[in-house]
Formats: sequence, C-alpha cells, structure tokens
Amino acid sequence: MFRGFCLAVVLAFAFGILLQLLWTPSADAHARLVASTPAAGSALSVTPAELRLDFSEQVDARFSRADLLKSDGSAVPIAAIETDAADRKIVKVVLLNAAGLPDGTYVLVWRVLSAVDGHVTSGTLPFSVGTGQLPTGIVSLEASGRPPWWRIAARWLELIALLAVVGGFTFGALVARAAWQVPGYGFAIQSWWSRSWWYSAIALALSLGFALVDQGLIATGASLSDPPPLSVYRQLVFDSTFGTAWLARIACLCCLAAVARIVRSRSGSSGRTWGAGIAFGAAMLLSVPFAGHAAGEPNRVLAVATDWFHLAAAAVWLGGLVYLLASLVALRRCEDGDAGALAAKLVGRFSILALATVAVLLATGLGNTAFHVTGPRALRDQDYGIALLAKHAVVALVLIAAAVNLLVNKPRLQVWARLGEVDAIRRQLRTTELVVAVELVFGLTIIVAAAALTELPPADAPLAVDVAAKEVIVDQRAEAEDLRFWLLGRLRGSTDDRFTVNLTAADGDAPAAIQRVIVEASATPKDGGESTAVDRFDAQPLAGSPGSFVFPAVRLGLRATWTVTVIVRRAGLEDVRASLSVDTREAGVPPPRAAADAWRLPRFPLAAWALMALATIIAIGGVVGVKRLPGLEPLAAALILTMIGLIAAGFAVSAARQTVPVTDDTGLANPMSADAGSVQRGAPIYAANCLACHGPAGAGVTSADPEHGHGAAADLTDRRSRGQRDGDLYHAITNGIPGSAMPAYDWALTDEERWDVVNYLRQLQNDADR
Repeated sequence: MFRGFCLAVVLAFAFGILLQLLWTPSADAHARLVASTPAAGSALSVTPAELRLDFSEQVDARFSRADLLKSDGSAVPIAAIETDAADRKIVKVVLLNAAGLPDGTYVLVWRVLSAVDGHVTSGTLPFSVGTGQLPTGIVSLEASGRPPWWRIAARWLELIALLAVVGGFTFGALVARAAWQVPGYGFAIQSWWSRSWWYSAIALALSLGFALVDQGLIATGASLSDPPPLSVYRQLVFDSTFGTAWLARIACLCCLAAVARIVRSRSGSSGRTWGAGIAFGAAMLLSVPFAGHAAGEPNRVLAVATDWFHLAAAAVWLGGLVYLLASLVALRRCEDGDAGALAAKLVGRFSILALATVAVLLATGLGNTAFHVTGPRALRDQDYGIALLAKHAVVALVLIAAAVNLLVNKPRLQVWARLGEVDAIRRQLRTTELVVAVELVFGLTIIVAAAALTELPPADAPLAVDVAAKEVIVDQRAEAEDLRFWLLGRLRGSTDDRFTVNLTAADGDAPAAIQRVIVEASATPKDGGESTAVDRFDAQPLAGSPGSFVFPAVRLGLRATWTVTVIVRRAGLEDVRASLSVDTREAGVPPPRAAADAWRLPRFPLAAWALMALATIIAIGGVVGVKRLPGLEPLAAALILTMIGLIAAGFAVSAARQTVPVTDDTGLANPMSADAGSVQRGAPIYAANCLACHGPAGAGVTSADPEHGHGAAADLTDRRSRGQRDGDLYHAITNGIPGSAMPAYDWALTDEERWDVVNYLRQLQNDADR
C-alpha cells in the first residue's frame, strides 16, 4: 500500500509539472503597477494621446476599467481600456479628444483584474499638462484592499472542507484501513468515516458554488443585490484561470464521490481504490496553487510544487484529525475492552504520520514565506506577514496538543488495554478525544489565517524609501537701467522654501515708489524639450526690509532650468526688466524610491550560537523528560510542554537579538581615514541631517519628543550597531532603510561626506563607552 501511495504522489506531481509548463507565463503575485507612461506625478507640456500602464501580471481587460478625471472631478472621454496584443501585462488607455483638452491636472483612476490569480488591484495615476507645476493635492496610490470578513469566512469553510475531503482518503489508507478489518469495530469506524467524508463533500460543493458567485462579484465589482449577468460567469468558467481551476476541483470532487461510494460498499476496499482516492485528492489540491499566489511567482514551477506539498501535508494532518476524532468516538461506544488497544494503535499510527507531515509543513511553509514575503520588515509590517506570524503561532499550540496524545494518551491507552480495564479505557478515550478536539480547534484557527493569506496580497511588493533633499543655493545677480537685481534662495525641499529678490538703485539704496514686482517664469525641461507656458505672479514685499520681495519656491516646482524675469513697476516710470537663470534640477524633494526588502543571513556571534544551542537542548530535553515522567496527567503534560516551548522560544528570540544584521555593502572598506579631520567634517553633516532623529549622542530620541515627527528612532550606539561593519552603516546612509523613516542620502550627500558620517558615528559609539 505504501508503494502505491508513493506511486500516486509521484504521478500526480509529474502531471502537475506538465500542466505547469503549459500554464500562463510567470509573474508576481497580484497585478501590481510597475511602470507607467507618463510616470506618476509627471508635469507634461502636451496632453498624451495614450496612457500606458505596465503591470506585474497579465491583466484581464474584460473585467478591468479606468476613468480619467480632471482636478474638479469631471470625467474626460476615453476609450475602453485594452491590453497590448504582444504583452497582456501592458494596459493602454486611449484619450478620445487629447488635442482639445485644456491645460490642468488630471488623474487616471484604474481597477484591474489579474488574469493569473483572479485578484483585483486598483490605484491612481496623477499628472499635469501645460502648467509647469507638479500635480499637487493628488497622491499616487495603489491598493488591493483588505478583504471583507465574510469572504475570508467563505474561503475558510472551503479550505476546511477541501482538507477534510482529501485527508479522509490518506487517513483511511495509511491509518484506519487495517482497523476496518477488525470484527466488531471495523463497521463502526467505517460508518463514522463515511459520514464525516460525505458531510465534508457537501460542504465543499456548497463552498465551490459560492466561490464562483463571489468571483463574479470580484471581477465586475457588482453586489449580491445587483449581480452580474450569466454571460460573465460563462466567461469566468470557460475562459479564465480561475474557471479552469474551479472546473478541475468540481471534476475531482465527482471522482472522489464515486471512489467514496466504492469504499463504503466494500469493507476495507482494495489498495487500488484507496490509491485512486489519494490521486484524485492530490489533483484537486494541485488546482489551488494554479489559481493562487504561487501561480504569480517568477519561479512558478517551484512555487506551485511547494504550495501543493504544503496543502497535501495539511490535508494529511489537519484533515486526518477529523477522521481520527470520529474513529475515537466510534471506539468509545464499543463495549469490548479491546477498543483501547485499537484506539492506541490508531493514535500511534496517526502520530507517526503527523510527525512526517509536520516536517513537510514546516519546510514548505518556510519555502512559501521565501516566495511571498521579501524580507523581515515586510513580515512585521504588512497584513500578509502578520497573518503568517499568527498562523505559525497557532501551529505551536497544535504541536503541543499532538505531543500530549503521542507522549501521554497513547501509552495510557496501551496500558489499560493490556489490563482489560473497560471503564478506564473509556475515560482515557474521552480524554484522548478531548485533546484531539482541542488540536482540531487550533487547526481550524490555522485555516482562518490560511484563508486570510489566500485573499491578502503577498508581502512581496517593493517598499518605499524616501530620498533626502539636497540643499541648493541660488545666488544670481543682474543689472538693468538704474536698478540692480539680486535673486537669493536656499532650497532644502521644505514647503517653507522661498526666493528673495533684493533691489537696489545705483547709489546702493532701496528704489523709491515701487508699486509692483512681477515675476515671469518659464522652464526648460532637463530633456531639452520646449519650454512650458509662462507663469506670471507678484512677489510680496518683505516686512522690515525695504527693496526686498519674496515668493515661494513652489512657484518653480518643476525641476528644470528656469528663466526668471523680474519686472519692477514704479510710479511715473517705465517698467524695468531683468532676466536671470535659475537651475532647480537638483532642488526639491526627490520622489520616493521603490526598494525590495530582502532576507539576509545575519552574523552570529558566539553568544547567539550559545543561546540557540541552549534553546534546542531545552526543547529536546523537555520532550524527552515529559515522555519519561510516569503517571503524568494530560493537562499537566500540556502545561509543561507549553512552558518548555515558551522558555525555548525566549532563548531563541534572545539569540536572534544577539545577531548582527548585514547588508550588500558589508565588505566595503572605508576609504576615509578615521582621523580627527574626517570626524570634524562629519559632525556638522550629522547635525544637519541625523541629529533630529538619532539625537546628539546617537542614542536615538523618544516618541514623546515634540520635535520628532515619527516616533522613537534607532539607537546608533547599541550593541547591534556597534557590531555592524563600516560598509553596513554606509549602506544604510546611502540607500536608506525600506519601509522606515530612514531616507536615502546618496542624492543629498557626496560619497566622501557619507563616509565622514560613518567615522563620526564610530566616534559617538566610542564616547558612549566612556
């Protein structure tokens, strides 16, 4: 039988790989916007005839839409969106009257359905035309949204039923098949198995029906009160990835129902019958990753295989728990004392099978984490990562319940069976049932987290990294007729940045009788295109400073080379004009970058290795000790195992905190000698850029500090920062930290200045030791 089971698994896996090679091309999970023409936040000189959106996955244009809106909310006529004939990842939006659109700010609001995993993402794309100004008041946004609770609940019920339907055949074939042949007990176990399987099959059929209805609502954005037409469902079923997987599940369920009838009608059935049930169950499980997150991964074959094995292990373990509990109930109702020995045998065989599947679950779970979570920050901060952490926390509780059955209840059942104590056997069976029920309840909680994971976007999207602004000094002078013009500005990327126009007469005094100072500005884009339309506005007099006028730097918001013409209007005199050139190409706050969070193996100092070894010894020694303690009650065993797990976890967490994070630049050597000159040069740079967040001594600031806008900041003098190499600190300063308030300074500081800051940080760390 075992060889038949292995053969069925190998054949199903080979069949899955063949289907995988014929499936749609690989991409990233969820259809994410990776590029656009124009780029979000662009300032254009003319209206484009077409907008292009480039997504990470193929898009189903039939269930996708877009609207182009003006700044006042009115709609701009556009054609129905379509995908590029050569690449369905590219969506084209054609403007019907591009030549006649007035200058202004526009925003494209889009909503697309992934043709790979059937999930919806939406977002906005703002841009301006002919204004010379970046679009303001509109934020570029992309989101898939949190799924409603009822959708997660429906997905939860579907997963429970799916695992129970498939797990019934693995439990029957590998655990309970021999028990079915035992006179007086086999029929009772078989009846409870059959009843549990058919209830699960009915629940799965209902869940699949609801899944189809819900997918129609997702694809069209409709509601149950106003459902989409039947033509939508015909398209979804017969011409979509979701429909292919859905039909495969329906077909496999029908085949499994036929096999279940054969199993019910023949006592014990043959090995081929059980093998067919396992094979059809494996094929049904294979349809899940084909239309899920795994289908959108770049390495699709490995991702689908990993997810499939994960589901298969969950079906064997969690699905099998349903039938183990049913079998124990059937045996407890028997009057014969041999029921205890048979129950102990079932618990023992299932425990061994569960241990193997737990190993597969943990291995494939780590693989899925590597596929769908790009790094530790994404794991901590994004919904998908938080749900994944919650799932693994409950897995630990399930393992404790399983260990109680294996270490305590199984030996007790064997002892009472040898002694023939019927009443004691029944009491022990009740206790074992209770522990299995607790294990099953925790398993259902795990599936809640799994259901949420299927609906949430994976935590593999790039994280935003702010870019620190470079300080730009503007100092331009000009003379015209009897006036001297002096344009000054210090641009730090702040909304308070401003330009000052100082006017003096030939004698050096402020000109008299100035009525207005008018500024005309036009920009030449950095790509050398034609200048934008002229922006004309008045500069305002600076209080207490005769002859000085100011205007906000945002009036020159586009990074470009500007021609600024200052016009001075005086009573009874002709206007005096002077033109100055202002280069703002390096001014302002650069847009945030997208950077991928990444898993990197940290450096383990000796203390970390020692703590990790201690955690392992405590975990293994605790389990062995519980097994050898005579007369230990199940509740006491559960409490002891819980305490052992918490203590071991505490040492493991302490070990992780002792590790030192590394970066891609960990091997870089500091080219600046750490002498007094470098430290002296780094001090003012640190004061200007780092002090507000990290404090004067580098030890960080508290979230209560009113001068600090984003909570407590990192302590640069702690043990982990000291353990980092100069290249690691340089990497953080240069590239920022994705998903945090730490910006990248490669734009604002030169390479030498960043290394000087590293040397200054080392000085702060040395000062902290004193």
